[in-house]
Amino acid sequence: MKIVMAYFENVADCTGGLERILCDFSNAMVERGHSVSIVTNDEHDGSPYYPLNSSVSVINLKAVLGGERRLSYQAKIIREVFRFFGKKYVRVWKEQYRNGYIKKILPEIIRNISPDIIISYNNETTGQLYRAGLNIPYVTMFHSTPDFLCKNMTKAEKAGLEASRVVQVLTPLAVEEAKKYFKNDNIICIPNEVHQYRYDVRRKREKHIIINVARLNKLAKRQHLLVEAFGKVAVDYPDWELQLWGDGDAKYINLIKKFIEKHKLEEQVHLMGKTKEVCKVYKDADLFVFPSAFEGFGVALVEAMSAGLPCIGYRSTCGVNEIIKNGKNGLLVDDGVDALTNGLKILMNDQRKRIVMGEYAQSYAKLYSPERIWEQWEKILGGSRNE
Repeated sequence: MKIVMAYFENVADCTGGLERILCDFSNAMVERGHSVSIVTNDEHDGSPYYPLNSSVSVINLKAVLGGERRLSYQAKIIREVFRFFGKKYVRVWKEQYRNGYIKKILPEIIRNISPDIIISYNNETTGQLYRAGLNIPYVTMFHSTPDFLCKNMTKAEKAGLEASRVVQVLTPLAVEEAKKYFKNDNIICIPNEVHQYRYDVRRKREKHIIINVARLNKLAKRQHLLVEAFGKVAVDYPDWELQLWGDGDAKYINLIKKFIEKHKLEEQVHLMGKTKEVCKVYKDADLFVFPSAFEGFGVALVEAMSAGLPCIGYRSTCGVNEIIKNGKNGLLVDDGVDALTNGLKILMNDQRKRIVMGEYAQSYAKLYSPERIWEQWEKILGGSRNE
């Protein structure tokens, strides 16, 4: 089968979870005998940050278009005018701006590839596919909650979602949530695949380490809450340290650095940056903490579980509260710093509890093994092609 992965955003050198899943999905389909092409809309030259099979071709729409890839000064002014009226209008502007060139060059690219099916990586891309009028069946993937992705969607996005052969969401709750925004009889739940790091839960570590693995982001990932929570107990646990893995917004990183310096936490709290050896990060750690405000599906959370780490997250956070089973594979705590501090103390104080929860976590993570998830996708793609 010839598959096109359509993601009309920046992909080159991006280190986020979405880009990682894109590469993992493409690699898996190639390994299963399919031909895969990725179509992006990158402002910059470059390759995907994560490993990608050499047989996967990456086509950048803006590179095909040629000329200046960044927004003109005039286009930026128009965008800001739209922004004044709200997020939905920015999305409308973005769709119309992109449609001006995507509709011109995409049909020829698709004709040259001649795919059996297109997998749209988000509903904004689906809107562009719908406007392009391609006569190729497509499947739409959701990587966050429908409530987050669909509130400000355009008419073309809605029409594209309703025309999708299948719409894939990440959790059972999201199936019903999606029905509030568009009509489609084939909304199905397939979670993300998760690498399985099968380390011995009782392994010896050189030191005690709490980790967070995510893009550093104040509104969504909220690592500052974890730093503040750990800061409240750091002096009582001198043999423990906190490591934040990932890159992100420079202003936010500086904000965290200032907090660390102000509270003299330099010896115990470390901003580690990005890494391609995340397996070693999990192997060396004792505990994973995920203070996100929302998640479509916490890939890093389940990866940590597969490595035998108990996890802590907020009870109110969708995409986290469906994965952490309170008291079994980790702890769900109430909102705020104090509750998170108490959760840390419970597990930092009790090695036996960490081991028991880690063993349960490792067993639970098998539900998201690549083999199980890719088989589900094979059934969906085969069925969509034959309809």
